[in-house]
Amino acid sequence: MKKILILLSAIIAMAPVCHSQIQKPSVMVVPDSTWCIDNGFAITSPTGVAPDFNRFIAETPQWDIVVSELNERINNRGLDTVDLKRVLVSHGQDSIYSASGADLILYLSWDIEKMGPRSSATVYLKALDRTNGKEAARLTRKGFPSINSNTTTLVKNVIYENIDLFYSELYGYYNAKLMSACQQTPRPR
Repeated sequence: MKKILILLSAIIAMAPVCHSQIQKPSVMVVPDSTWCIDNGFAITSPTGVAPDFNRFIAETPQWDIVVSELNERINNRGLDTVDLKRVLVSHGQDSIYSASGADLILYLSWDIEKMGPRSSATVYLKALDRTNGKEAARLTRKGFPSINSNTTTLVKNVIYENIDLFYSELYGYYNAKLMSACQQTPRPR
């Protein structure tokens, strides 16, 4: 009985330590770099070709609406979001990832497929852990064909219908990261 009480006390004592090491991540949604470049939103520099996020956001009106909806869903899950446009204004494009302070970079892109009078969207989401570069979650889903050909509505519907799958994978990644951090925590003596 005494051993059980000591073990229980140790677990309770370590819980705050483990919890404080891993906090809920903050998220910044950015357009997928390859998608930007493939669609002509690119900057050529001596180091190579990079996505032109400023031009992409300025010339893609659907982006603001879709990201606003996605950020709202992320915030409703208790995670903080970082606004890409604010980071671009204050820090420029070269240092957005480090300047954002976001723990996760969520790359978003979509394709619209027209099938006669109907259209459907395929949405691609990929979350990378900025601290270690590992993929935290990925979602590729195609929406149902619809007579509504509004890109914003099609993309928002796919996100709405499938975001729980994405969060499930994301939380699985962070739970594993939490368990790993707890296992590496020095034990009280």
